[in-house]
Amino acid sequence: MLQPYRDLHLMLDTHVLFKTYLSSDNSHSITLQYFDRAWPGTPSNADIQSLYPQIDTLAATPHNPSQQLPYTAMWERIHADYTPFNHPFHITCTLPIDDTPLLAALTATAS
Repeated sequence: MLQPYRDLHLMLDTHVLFKTYLSSDNSHSITLQYFDRAWPGTPSNADIQSLYPQIDTLAATPHNPSQQLPYTAMWERIHADYTPFNHPFHITCTLPIDDTPLLAALTATAS
C-alpha cells in the first residue's frame, strides 16, 4: 500500500478494539497521550532498544493481581514512619468560647 493508507488497517483494528472495550461497560475509559521524539531529554533509539531484553523479561513475568495499589502502599509507609507530635496541638484547633482570639493567634501575635 502507498502512503497515507499503508497503516489504515492498524487504525481500523485499534478503533474496533477501543469501541468494543468502551461499549462493554459504562465505567471503562481510555486516556490517550502523545509522546514526541523531539522533546528534550528523550532517549535515543539505541537507548530504547537496549532496554528490550528487560522489557521482555518484565512482560514474561506473570502479574500478581493481589499486589497493593501504589496509593495503599504509600499510606501504609506514611503510617509506619509516622511519629506522633508530643505538643498539645489540639489546643490550637479548639473553638473560642467568646470573642477572645485562640491561644495560637495570641502566641503568634506576641512573637
